[in-house]
Amino acid sequence: MDNCFNRNQKRKVYAAVWFAVSSLLLYATSTSADVQLLDTDDFGFSVGGAVLKDYTRSQDLIAKDFDFEQWKTRRVSVDAKLEFGNRIDVELELAWDEDEQAFAWRDAYLDLDLPDRWRIKAGKMKQNFGLSGSSSLKNLLTLERPMAGELLNLERATGVYVERGFDNAVAEVGYFYAENEDGDIINSYIGRFVLSGESDDYWHTGLSLSSQDYNGSNFRVNSRAETSVLSNFLETEKIKAERVDSWGGDAVWQRNRLSLITEVNGTHVISPLEGDRHYDGVSAQLSWFLTPDQHRFDDGKFGSFRPSGTHAMELVSTWGMLDAYSKGDGFKANSTSLGINYYYGRKIKLMSELSWFETTQGEYQDNEGLTMQIRLQYKF
Repeated sequence: MDNCFNRNQKRKVYAAVWFAVSSLLLYATSTSADVQLLDTDDFGFSVGGAVLKDYTRSQDLIAKDFDFEQWKTRRVSVDAKLEFGNRIDVELELAWDEDEQAFAWRDAYLDLDLPDRWRIKAGKMKQNFGLSGSSSLKNLLTLERPMAGELLNLERATGVYVERGFDNAVAEVGYFYAENEDGDIINSYIGRFVLSGESDDYWHTGLSLSSQDYNGSNFRVNSRAETSVLSNFLETEKIKAERVDSWGGDAVWQRNRLSLITEVNGTHVISPLEGDRHYDGVSAQLSWFLTPDQHRFDDGKFGSFRPSGTHAMELVSTWGMLDAYSKGDGFKANSTSLGINYYYGRKIKLMSELSWFETTQGEYQDNEGLTMQIRLQYKF
């Protein structure tokens, strides 16, 4: 019965997405000449991708079944973009799935840039939640997202986004559905608002909200963390949840070569059977370029970095805390890291980082140690 219900929900969501895409394409081909969206004489196609290779070495940390001294493929992805005129894009991304030993779709969506700064995206894509959660892994300052943002992050899913831009602000709302690891359908409703300004300095503040309907399905904090070493034991037990509400706040201040980024995350798991749970985290990042460069931000997200010369070098320091210990289950941990990023042109990025990690509550209480991580990233 549950499988039949899930299939019916899938059909409804696919139908809704297909209806939205079809309606928008129909609108695109029928609008007047002064706001024409689709111009079949102006078609573009481009292909690119990225390869990320990681090396990790850890001292003292307890981790199960992890081979420390070995280069491993973090990601291999192939991106394709089809452009119809100036306002309609089709974004596609295939990535190598280590578990399945095959390529799988990460992104497959239609992106419409409508008049008056309206924008609609429909298909499978990232759910925009917070600065690090909304940004591509290729554009982040550190090898992984900050700890709280990584473990409380929303997964990629199928859905529809509607975005509206203003002079100094961007607002967006979306609806998504996804399957959890047990095959249950999770519906999510998400919103994000970013207020920004720029004179001599750049700054922005962002607020993200989401509500996910679990209907008794299992929820758990994602077993990923700031380094791949820790993903072997940083996880919580499955919790039968009715709803999971999350909020996130982020703030950025940038002046010339200096950038300061802070994020706060909170998740409330509503579980009548096992009791409600609360998970919270905070992080701060400080970045300083040794070369005359600075990062680019676009509507509250990281933009692709472009060195002003042949190469660039950046110092990055990160502090993060995550409290995922509730009702005797889970963990509480914090980390501090210092790293150097080296950029050669727009295609090669070499990242190195030393991180001190410690757990203060949970099964691995008082476990602490130092981790060194290196990543070689090539974009083509």
